[in-house]
Amino acid sequence: MHGIVSLLDDQHTEFVEKLWAEMAQRFGVGNPAATFVPHFSYHVAEAYDLDRLAGILERLAKETAVFPIQAAGIAIFPGAESVIYVPVARSLALTQLHERVWTAVNPHSQGSIPYYAPAVWFPHITLAHGDITPENLGPIVTWLHTQSIAWTIQVDNLALVAEGNGRHQINHRFPFSQK
Repeated sequence: MHGIVSLLDDQHTEFVEKLWAEMAQRFGVGNPAATFVPHFSYHVAEAYDLDRLAGILERLAKETAVFPIQAAGIAIFPGAESVIYVPVARSLALTQLHERVWTAVNPHSQGSIPYYAPAVWFPHITLAHGDITPENLGPIVTWLHTQSIAWTIQVDNLALVAEGNGRHQINHRFPFSQK
């Protein structure tokens, strides 16, 4: 899978990475494979036309001003592979950027994941995924409940994350031009 994301600022990247490390130590829950670096996603697909996408993302980043988001609490996407995450509030600026990204990127993608479409998109920062079991879910959530997770994060970039050689990597990162 590939994705269009915003990477978190240094302060919140460090905070999430500390949570990942503590969850690994306490509960045996590893760094989520799809979340090799703290971020939230706008668009995820099986493949992109990478030659066209870099120019599109660079243009979008140049047209976008840095803006804050609010992320707070913990929540769960239930299912066979449950996800524990920090919800991100949908502000007008975030919703407008997501719609611009989706509209510009979707025609150059194959196998877009419908959960990221504008009508149903739920922005979030993944804390755990893939190795959550019924036995460890309760203790993890109880522990996370004691953590201070109420953040204001400055969104200042778009990045293209691509899967290659069995792992994810940042292919391109475009800082927002407008302060």
